[in-house]
Order: sequence, then structure tokens, then C-alpha cells
Amino acid sequence: MLAANSDIAARSVSGADMDTAINTDDLVRALTDESPIERAVPGYTATSADRTGDAGLNALEAARAKGNNQTRFTDAAKRNRSRVEDAVNEVAPTEPPSRFSSALEEERNIRMRDAEMTAQMFDLDADDAANALTPNTTRPERGGAIREGLDSARDTARARTDEAYGAYREGVEGVTGDGQGLLDAVDSARATLTETRKGLLPESTIKRVTDLAGGGAPAKPTGVLDAQGNPIMGAPEPPANIDLAEIVDLDSELGRLERAAMADPRAEKGGRNAAEAIGRVRAALNDYVDGVLTTEQRDALAAAKQAKFDEVDAFGRPGSPVTGALARNEGGVPKMRDDRVASTFADPQNMDELFAKAPTDDVRRAVREEILSRGDFSTAKGAEKFMAEYGEQMKRFPGLEQEVRDAA
Repeated sequence: MLAANSDIAARSVSGADMDTAINTDDLVRALTDESPIERAVPGYTATSADRTGDAGLNALEAARAKGNNQTRFTDAAKRNRSRVEDAVNEVAPTEPPSRFSSALEEERNIRMRDAEMTAQMFDLDADDAANALTPNTTRPERGGAIREGLDSARDTARARTDEAYGAYREGVEGVTGDGQGLLDAVDSARATLTETRKGLLPESTIKRVTDLAGGGAPAKPTGVLDAQGNPIMGAPEPPANIDLAEIVDLDSELGRLERAAMADPRAEKGGRNAAEAIGRVRAALNDYVDGVLTTEQRDALAAAKQAKFDEVDAFGRPGSPVTGALARNEGGVPKMRDDRVASTFADPQNMDELFAKAPTDDVRRAVREEILSRGDFSTAKGAEKFMAEYGEQMKRFPGLEQEVRDAA
């Protein structure tokens, strides 16, 4: 009867030969599996239609419910409705809706309060991280600190130069020499140049060289004649002691002029000829000194020259940012304003040169704050932008990169 009325069974023979047997496997499987309502409602008695969802069986049950078995179907349906009501009543709310609304509002307030407290806590952490990266000095103050550090470093270098000079002077007190060779070298250098190019020689410096080589005053007539009627000459003045400091200064100045002439041959005071002539004078000056000094004295002189060279190279090299920061006008006023000094050393290469010359904590702190003054650490985006733009500079300050990451 079930197979004959089942749509599921009918589908198994759809389009097949009329003699083909009906396959009831799918129908049996559907009848033996619990329906969803049976699993949800304890004691619920499912019909064949309930379990299979079969439209043909549903029509069969509806027809039989109106026949002789009407009472059985009616009683079964009544019991099932009762079971459903019981199941629904078990999970039905026992409190009024207002109780739920109040509890929900209370829980919402608790969570909002916790969220606000958490947000405040993180705001404080963010403020602390940003404050640690916020400079507490002005740009002029930072520039002043850097200049002060450079002045101190230059004073130290000058003290080393003075000490080397002192050791040199102590070993060569009273040394004199014949400067004729030096004068000849100057004349020879001039002779190699045309009249036009002679003007390329730094005459003020050359004059210092000739003054150094002047020697003593020649013998002068006494105004008394000898027996033959010839004038009696007085004793010549001995050569003056060699100005040792002047020798070192001249050597340094001539070296600088020679390099400048070689570096810019098109300049008004440049040119290879001028550089060669200046080099000849400088070589003669060294020969002049070597001719009157012992080996120990020459070593002391070399040490003094090296100290002077190191000082000038570190703090007076043309084009150096350090030289620019230290340069002063004739009145002693710095040529560069304090508020521009710090920004000069924001470039990594200039920063490295500064730290090599003045590696003090105050100088490093001033440059660090100058770099940080260019960042906006009030937002994560601002901190990340700073890391992208100043990543190379941050490498010069151990721990700074991590501080910025923490702030982000």
C-alpha cells in the first residue's frame, strides 16, 4: 500500500519498462530515519508522511483520516499537538520582556565602561610613547649645543697642536740658518711663470717666506778708514733665530694653496703652473728647515705639522659642514645662525662627520631631537611615515627605532 502511493517509490520506475520491479530502498530508508520534529519534541509520534515528506503518502493519510480510521488519526494528532506545546512551554521565557531589556542594558553598560577604561589605558600608553619622542629643546638651543661641542673639540685639537709646537720649540731654541737657498727657490719659482701668471702666486704668503729667509743685516761701514784708505766695515749682524711657528704655519698655508690651485685650474688664482710654483717654494722651505735641524728636531717638526694638519682638516676644511658651523665673521659673530646649525647635520653623511669630530652625549642628543622634531607621533600613521623617511638617521641612535615602533 505504501509503495503503491509513494512518490519516492514511483520515481524509481519512472521511464522504465512496465515489467520492472519497484525499488523501495529509498522509501524504507526514509521511513526508518527519525524526522526532525521527533528529535526536537520528546514523545512525538510521527506518521509515514512526517518521516518521509512524501506528498503521495501525505495524500493517503489525509484520505484515511476522513474514513473509518478518523478517530485514530484525530487522537494521534491531538497527542502530538500536546507534546509540541509541552516542548515549547519548557523553553518559553519565564520573565517579562522588560527584565531581558534591563539585563541587556546593564551588560552593555558594563562592556562600554570596560572598553572606555581600556581605551584610556592605551591612550596613556600612547601619550607616554609619544612624549618620549617629543623634543624638549628649541632649534636654536640644539644648534647652540652642537656648536658648543664643536668649539670644545676644536679647542682640544688646538691644544694638541700647541703641545706639539711646544715640544718642537724646546728642542730647537736658538737655531739659525742661511736663508739664501730659500730666497733662490722663490726667485726660481717666479722665473717659471710668465709676467701674467706671476700674479697667480699668493704674494702675501711669498713675502712671509722671504721675510723668514732674510738672515742677519750685512756689514756696514764704520766711517773709519784703514792705513790704505779703505773703509773699515763693522761686524755683520748674525741671522735671527728661526721663527719655528711661522715655518709650520707657512707650510700648512702653502700646502692648502697648492691643493686649491690643483683642484680648480680655471679659477682666477688656480692653475697647474701656479700649483707647481707654490709646491717648489714649499719644498725649498722644507729643505731650508732640514738643513739646520737634527733628526730629532725634524721629527718634532713633523709632529707639529701633522697636528696642525689634523686640526685644519677636521675643523677648517673648505666645504665641510663642521667648518660652516664654526665659521665666524671678523667681529667674532657666527656666520651661521644657531637655528640653522642643527638642520645642517640632519643629513646622514654630515651627521657621521659631526659625531666623528665631536662625539659627546650633548651633541648626539641635540641631533637626535632635531631629527625627532620632524616627526608626528600623535598617530600610528605619523610614526610609520617618520620611520620611512628617517630610517637611515635612526640607525645612528641605538634603540630609537624600537621606541618609534612602540609608539606606532
